Amino acid sequence: YGQSSQDVAVLLGVVPASSAERDAGKRNIQRSLKLYVNPHTGEQVETKGGNHKVLNAWRQQYGKEAVNSWIQS
Repeated sequence: YGQSSQDVAVLLGVVPASSAERDAGKRNIQRSLKLYVNPHTGEQVETKGGNHKVLNAWRQQYGKEAVNSWIQS
């Protein structure tokens, strides 16, 4: 019927609706691992997020678009 177990629990009164709504927004989304290779130095950085100390230094030095072009697949 297209209902999740959380929806069924709310319908049966096992879980209060406010708790179910609060938990529905929390989904663990895995970020993919990205490998950046600096063509000037050969240095490699692996990260799942964009707020990396070395990446930020590279962005200041070479520019954001240039650094984003260094992503290896």
